[in-house]
Amino acid sequence: MKKLLTSLMVLAMALSVITFTPNAVQAKRFKQHLTANLKSISVSWSKVKGAQKYVVYRAKVKRSEETPKKSKFKKIKTVYKRKYTDKKVKKNKYYAYFVKAVKNGKVIKTTFNKDYMDNKCKGFERATIGNGGYGENYTNSRKKLYFYTDVGYNGYSPKKIKFVFYRAVKGTKCTAKKMYLKKTKDGIYYDNKVVAGKTYQYRCKAYVKKGKKKYYSKISKMLEIPAVNFHASYKIESLTKSGVYEQKELEAIFKVSKGDKYDGTTVFLNKVSDEVDTGYYCYEKKDAPEADQHRYSFQLIQYSTDGKTWIDIPDKGVELSSTKPIYLKAKIAVKKDSTETSITFAGNDSKYYCSIIESNQNLLEYKGPGIGEGFADFDLIKGTGKSYQEWD
Repeated sequence: MKKLLTSLMVLAMALSVITFTPNAVQAKRFKQHLTANLKSISVSWSKVKGAQKYVVYRAKVKRSEETPKKSKFKKIKTVYKRKYTDKKVKKNKYYAYFVKAVKNGKVIKTTFNKDYMDNKCKGFERATIGNGGYGENYTNSRKKLYFYTDVGYNGYSPKKIKFVFYRAVKGTKCTAKKMYLKKTKDGIYYDNKVVAGKTYQYRCKAYVKKGKKKYYSKISKMLEIPAVNFHASYKIESLTKSGVYEQKELEAIFKVSKGDKYDGTTVFLNKVSDEVDTGYYCYEKKDAPEADQHRYSFQLIQYSTDGKTWIDIPDKGVELSSTKPIYLKAKIAVKKDSTETSITFAGNDSKYYCSIIESNQNLLEYKGPGIGEGFADFDLIKGTGKSYQEWD
C-alpha cells in the first residue's frame, strides 16, 4: 500500500512539473521598449533582479516580420545599464532587438519572444498619402481636392510633424511643383488651386526642423486624383417602346450622353446586374404593392456610335465620349427566382411612375475623385442618370 501511495505521489509531482513548465519559461522573460529618433534606435528594458550585465542582440528584418528567427540575431553589445543606443544602423532599414540578463555567466532572463518582436527604423519611415475627399467627411470636386498624410509608427514619430507636397499634372512633361498646403482643423490637407478637368499626381515628404536643419522622410508613393465632379450626371433616352412583351428576355436600346463636361471618365461594362435592388425595375403607381412591381436582371451586351453598327462590349468595357452620345443595347431578363413569364418594360413612358436602371460596379465604372465601389442609377422617365464611388 505504501509503495502504491509513493508511486501516485511521484506521478502527481511529474504531472505538476509538466503542467507548469510553460509558465516557468514565460516567467523568465522581461519587457523591453524600442524608440527611434533621427540618428539612432534605442532599446531599454525593465530591471532584472540579480543581473550583473545585459547582452544586446540585433537582427535586420522586414517591417512586417513579426517573428524573426532567433538565429538571425547577432550579439552587438554588452552593457551594465538598462538602455542601449544603437547608432550603427542604416536609414530606411528595419531592426529588431532582444536582451539577455546575465548573472555569474548564466542567462537568467531574456526579452526574446518567439510570438512577436517589435522592430524600428532610424529616422522617418516612408511618408504615405491617401485620398481624403472620398465623401465621408470631405468631398473632392473639380475645384478642391483633399488628402490625408502619415508616416509609419515604426520610425521617428514627433508630435509636430509637417509635410511638403510635390504636384504634377498627368499627361504633361512639366516638373513636379513643390507646395506647402493648408489643412483643415482635423489635419486633412487640401489643394484648392486646381484646374477643372485635369488629373493631378501628388507625392509628399514628412519633415521636422531641428535648429536650422530640416530632416525629411523618404518620398511617398504617388496619389492620382482627377479634379472632376464627385457625382457624374447623364442624359438617357430609351429607344425601345414601352409595353408588355410575352417573352422572358428583351433586348432594349438606350442612347446615353454625358451630363456635364467636368464629369470624370465613365466606362460601361458587360456584367450582369441581378442582385437585390439592382437591375431594371418599373411599376405604374407610386405606392404599388410588391406584386405589381416588375424587377428584372440587366446586362449591357453591345454598343454603337451611330445606332446602326453594333459591337460587342469587351470585358474591359467601352468608354463614354465627352462630346458624343453612345448607343447601348441591353438584355433585360426575368430573374431565376421570379414567377413572371413576360417582361413589362416602361421605357420613357410617363404613364408609369417608375422606370429605373440601378446597379453597382457591374453596369459601369466611374473614374471620379472618390474611392471605392461604383454605383449608378438611371431614371428613364426623367431621362437622367448619375453615378459615384461609394467609400463604405
